[in-house]
Amino acid sequence: MTARKYFGNTESRFQRNILRNLRNGERKVAEISYPCLFKAQMLSGGRGKAGLIRKVASAEEAKKTGEEIFGQENIKGILAEDLVPIHKEFFAAVALDRKLAAPVLMFSPHGGWRWRV
Repeated sequence: MTARKYFGNTESRFQRNILRNLRNGERKVAEISYPCLFKAQMLSGGRGKAGLIRKVASAEEAKKTGEEIFGQENIKGILAEDLVPIHKEFFAAVALDRKLAAPVLMFSPHGGWRWRV
């Protein structure tokens, strides 16, 4: 069984909601439904604590927020996700354990950015 069978073609759905730069973002903000979340795409953790996950209510706010996020270092893009009600939040991650030289799967029934390893 593949993820595509359960979720459909997720790649195309996610790709169309990624702002790669400010020029690309100008066109895409008109296509996004509001309110939504802007999530900075970066190769490190801590984006919630750094203020790089933000609720956006309008196209005007999206332009301003996009400029602020792209102004940070190491931002590869911004994922615009629909805002949905959260009933329960979990934490899941895969991290590299350098001592074991192997990936480690982490899971907690307590989600959010305050969870610690």
